[in-house]
Amino acid sequence: MYILTLFVVINTFITIIITIGMFVALSVFVYRESRRNDTNHDQESLPPRTISAPFNVRRIYSITPEDLAVFPHPHLYRVRSQATVPASKASRTPFTPPADMPTPPKNPAADETP
Repeated sequence: MYILTLFVVINTFITIIITIGMFVALSVFVYRESRRNDTNHDQESLPPRTISAPFNVRRIYSITPEDLAVFPHPHLYRVRSQATVPASKASRTPFTPPADMPTPPKNPAADETP
């Protein structure tokens, strides 16, 4: 009985140490990420990035309709159809969906010009 109690106490102690260590590691990670993002206060003045997969969630603001016209996402047909492609990107091969991809529903509001 004494050995079982000692085993439970040691396992509880190890679990507490691991939990504290994970909390410290998570806190350090969050602190470093917040400090790294603090340098980008004025995100509007940053130059647009080229899109590479997988998408970086922190840089999602820099995806423009022009980028979607060249590198479209299959669920963003509406934005792609309204995009104007600059001459520098017009020479690239346009996106053609695979034959087995379902066609998106038509949006009559997107066809109307204001």
